[in-house]
Amino acid sequence: MIAFKRLWVIFMTGIISIYFPIQAIDYSINVNAGLKTGSWNKFYEKVVASDHIYTVISSAYGRNISNALKKAHAEAGFQYIRGHGILDDDVAVYSEDAQGNAVYKWTNFDAIYDSIAAAGMKPVVEISFMPGALTTSPTKISNVWYNNVGGNSNAPKDWNKWKALISNLVSHVETRFGAAEVRNNWYFELWNEPNWMYGAGGGDNGYLRLYDSTAVAVMATDSLVKLGGPAENGGSSPGFIATLITHCRTAKKKLDFVTYHRYSNDFDAGGTHDNDAVSLNNFHKTIVDVCKTNNFTGPIFCTEWGSSYSQGRALHDNEMAASFIAKTIHLINTNDTLTYPPPFNYGWWAISDIYEETNNTGGSSAFAGCYGLLTRGSASIPQSWDVAKPAFNAYKLLHKLGKSKLSCTGGTTSSPGVNALATISATNDTIDVLVYSHVDNTTGNSLTTDNISLSISGIPSVGTTAKMEHWVVDRTHSNSYQTWVGLTSPANPSAAQWTQIANAAQLAHYDSAATVTLTGTAGNATYTKSFTQNYYSVGLIQLTNFKPTMANNPKSRKELALEKSNIAITGKSVLVSLPYSGQYTINLYSTSGRKEVGLHTAGPVNGSIALGQIPAGTYLLECSGPAQKLVKTVMIGK
Repeated sequence: MIAFKRLWVIFMTGIISIYFPIQAIDYSINVNAGLKTGSWNKFYEKVVASDHIYTVISSAYGRNISNALKKAHAEAGFQYIRGHGILDDDVAVYSEDAQGNAVYKWTNFDAIYDSIAAAGMKPVVEISFMPGALTTSPTKISNVWYNNVGGNSNAPKDWNKWKALISNLVSHVETRFGAAEVRNNWYFELWNEPNWMYGAGGGDNGYLRLYDSTAVAVMATDSLVKLGGPAENGGSSPGFIATLITHCRTAKKKLDFVTYHRYSNDFDAGGTHDNDAVSLNNFHKTIVDVCKTNNFTGPIFCTEWGSSYSQGRALHDNEMAASFIAKTIHLINTNDTLTYPPPFNYGWWAISDIYEETNNTGGSSAFAGCYGLLTRGSASIPQSWDVAKPAFNAYKLLHKLGKSKLSCTGGTTSSPGVNALATISATNDTIDVLVYSHVDNTTGNSLTTDNISLSISGIPSVGTTAKMEHWVVDRTHSNSYQTWVGLTSPANPSAAQWTQIANAAQLAHYDSAATVTLTGTAGNATYTKSFTQNYYSVGLIQLTNFKPTMANNPKSRKELALEKSNIAITGKSVLVSLPYSGQYTINLYSTSGRKEVGLHTAGPVNGSIALGQIPAGTYLLECSGPAQKLVKTVMIGK
């Protein structure tokens, strides 16, 4: 089969691209369903970003993002939402009377968080920006439009009033949603990219003073509320996270988690590193190393990431984003989890093209190169609302993946290149193989194809058949954008055109779903399939409806070791019986998923390990190492 490779040719009149034929590459992807290699971590579903948080209830485009949140939760599994400007003047939480006394109004604030709760989601509350009545200067961030109510990133004119505002905010949400809910499940992130800050010493100094005041107010109100930061932009994140950790330790201020942002082209204004999944993975490793060097063991959040920070580019709308998402998440999830564990959450920027950082009211209602996973559409055409882009469909495929990773070989991390991952469900009756082809920039041609031979062995089935479905997101499948291009890219499609675009956005099969024959013996069956894979594509092959054998249910060496291990709590110590040689990690998590304790020990070991000062309550105790994983709910008394 012939594919094509693009060559840039420079003429006196400009740059054009010419495609030369190249031979397709053959890949053999081999999955061993009888060999589990660890847990598949869905960290990428923990949070998704929005832009102007007021768009949850109202926007310049005539509708809001509340339905987008519901779709994000129901179809892609997103659990949290994080947006800018909850203290902006459109939300109108804070004002002052003629005498300068604080006046609090929670109407819009409550409507925003009620809408988030109604979508089945929870908030990462970004504490920003400065209310107009409290700021030292009316100057607003010049590149943030927010429907003419832009964000103010100046210092407060009165630090005591700022602390009172934070105290009132925490008290209000605990009264409305319950103290236990807020303590266990909400996260408060101070500010957004503090390099924007002005006054109070400017830059880092201004942020550190703001952080101190905020932490004092939080501690005085409820010390169990989780506070973190700094949500710095990619280039400054490593240094500023180290600064914040050191500062909080020296100043004895709470720092429950750290946050960073990263876009693929953060260090490359020329654009040659757009869609660079490898650089995203390497940057996360850098942040982990910074935290280790500074002895910080709390969770790491990435509250913004994407293929490019530059707006108005097709790579946000087309199939390139789909394979970029798949490759980035796969790379992060295949690191050595003891050395480079995935972040606690990883927030794609952004959920919707109802986007107000810049004034795009005159741009296309369909595709304008905006960052959203879902279109904003036309306010008067319901079928245009929240139409999935290829990127959203990639998340839908990732959402289908199972609990445990399986051995999967034959792919490559090279660019261009095809790679794959495989999972099996907790009940061992569903196998998913995700196959993607990505180029770590925008120079590839999505018409280029390679040849894939897939073999799944060790299938724990007592029968000889299974249901096979193969979905794909590529140039011609599950692709609303290319359908729009085929309609000559109308800026504002008609209702009939939107129907075509919306229909094309549905997850499409590569071929017909079918009942397929498995070969081999009971408990060790095999399935094979050959197909082609386009550049910038993501496919998912799923085997279901086979009855797993129990007697011959394959167990990995790690699972067999697990059966001979034990872990329990006695007082405030963990009692372990770990008979195998090797390194073990023992973690204690709160019910909200926050890691309270992280210990390392060398096996074999049989004895007691102190946990330190832990508040009484219910926790999740986890031990991993030569045994795959021991997990149990435990109670710790006073």
